Amino acid sequence: MFAAKYMVVHKKITVTPFDLMNLLFTISVLLPVFTNGKPIYFVSSLLTVLKFLFIGFLLVTSIENKDNLIFFLKWFVIITGVSSVIAILQEIVYIVLGIAIVGFIDKEALTFMFEPTSFGTLLRVPAFFGSYKPFTFFANTAALIIFNYFLHKKLLSIKRKSILIISFLLILISIFLTFSKDAYLALFIGLVLSVLIWRPYFIFHLFFCGILSIIIIYLFDYIDDIQSLVYAELHFGEYRERLQLFREGVTGFLFNSPWFGVGIGEGHLYTGHYFHWSVHNSMVQAADEVGIVGLSIYFMLLCYTFYNIIKVCFVAKDESDKWISAGLLAGFIAFITALQFHPFFIEKFTWLYMGAVQAYVLITLKRGLGIVKSNE
Repeated sequence: MFAAKYMVVHKKITVTPFDLMNLLFTISVLLPVFTNGKPIYFVSSLLTVLKFLFIGFLLVTSIENKDNLIFFLKWFVIITGVSSVIAILQEIVYIVLGIAIVGFIDKEALTFMFEPTSFGTLLRVPAFFGSYKPFTFFANTAALIIFNYFLHKKLLSIKRKSILIISFLLILISIFLTFSKDAYLALFIGLVLSVLIWRPYFIFHLFFCGILSIIIIYLFDYIDDIQSLVYAELHFGEYRERLQLFREGVTGFLFNSPWFGVGIGEGHLYTGHYFHWSVHNSMVQAADEVGIVGLSIYFMLLCYTFYNIIKVCFVAKDESDKWISAGLLAGFIAFITALQFHPFFIEKFTWLYMGAVQAYVLITLKRGLGIVKSNE
């Protein structure tokens, strides 16, 4: 509502190639509705995709200068930090009272909100997000923004350093309490990338640490333990089911509706899972549900966002703002990593992130990218 009011008052609308690709993506989402003879899904599919696309459009239009962007990032971190505190409290309530405070989740999915540990069964905390998976997207990104701000900003006061460290630790604790392995992996990759952007020569340290780790594994004969662990996980653990979903998703896509897909939310038709799960990979799920046409546009949107972040990293000359480009780049790589294990390729966080990046590009390049129209 605030962004819409801003456009009305200032009579300014910004249209970019990002918006044009979003329009094409919307069309690709609606095509399966007609090709598969299911017009009843037209309204739900249209509302689903338009809701997310409108988020990106409003961000690009309303964030018109660096102060707006910093304000957005600051409140993004604050809201995520508060959510992290809520997540920790949710875990405490579950441990003490045995009450799971979660969002509106199906009974089948609710069983996966709990994690058996050596300390007993714990809740995979969702914070304000209903389920733990969307929460990890926000928490990882907020943690990486704080981390890069701490790395690149000099002469921080003791008070600000203390606030940053406490916020970072709270978010890390909440991420740990999600018990999401892909979130751990994504955050680790983002942190390593952030350090390499900050000090590129650390890549040699990373290389030698990797070599040393391999030597230690072979010297102490840990290789058999690692192989046994991987074998057990792939053949008897969680990833056995994920691989099966992946195979069925790819097979169904290739031999049924390769061009236009089966429609949003219908990917489970290929997997036949008893909980109606679709493939746990955003790219394959996009191929299943919107076909080659939709997958191509979706992939173009992600590549365009990545290209814009890289461009800003090279074009931006203000060293004091290096934390923004570094944080967005590390966050995007972490998010793309997490998407490889995520069962929903149309995710609101995707368009929130892409919209923020596009706004930053226009700010940095003096709105010199794409098609920019204004009524002023």
